Amino acid sequence: MRTGGTSSATRLFDLSCDETICSADSFCVNDYDQGGSRCHCNLGKGGETCAEDIIIQYPQFSGYSYITFEPLKNSYQTFQITLEFRAESEDGLLLYCGEN
Repeated sequence: MRTGGTSSATRLFDLSCDETICSADSFCVNDYDQGGSRCHCNLGKGGETCAEDIIIQYPQFSGYSYITFEPLKNSYQTFQITLEFRAESEDGLLLYCGEN
C-alpha cells in the first residue's frame, strides 16, 4: 500500500517479513488481506516498528481484538488465571443473551 501518486517511499507494510525490521519487543506478521507485513507489538510498545514505549493503564477491546501475554513458565504443570472485565461506561454492555 503506497500513499501519494508518484511517491517512491516504501512503507513498512509494503515489505515482506524478511525485509521488515521489527524491534526486539515485537514479531513480524504477514498481512495476507492487505499484502505485505506488519510488526505485531508486545504490550507496552507501539509504532510501526514497535520501538515506541506506550503506557497502558487498562487494555480496551473493540471489534476483533485480543491481548497476548508472555509465555507462562511451567504452565504445562498447572496454572490459574483470573480475568476481570468492566464496561467503559455505567450503561456499558459486556454480554447479551436473548431467550431465542
